[in-house]
Amino acid sequence: MLLRYSLLRLTVLAAVGAAAWAAGLRDVWWLLATAVGSLLVSLVVLRGPRDQVVRHLEERQERRAADLPRRPRRRGLDDTEAEDAADDAARGRDA
Repeated sequence: MLLRYSLLRLTVLAAVGAAAWAAGLRDVWWLLATAVGSLLVSLVVLRGPRDQVVRHLEERQERRAADLPRRPRRRGLDDTEAEDAADDAARGRDA
């Protein structure tokens, strides 16, 4: 699904780039027109596929979150501090 959307975006980019080249734009102006034009066309034309990809990624993230084992959080430590403390303990250092 993500590959299909990426290929659609590349196709839009190539089509807009070809149209800008045919219109006589060259160098930086061609690059700028291609980037902005493909962005605007993609926003309108690829709305449906983009929404499908977003739903797919959200569902996948929810499935992964449900599959993760639940670990108790240590009180008073945020994630970075807990990770550092676990690393220090694994290496035998004093925290």
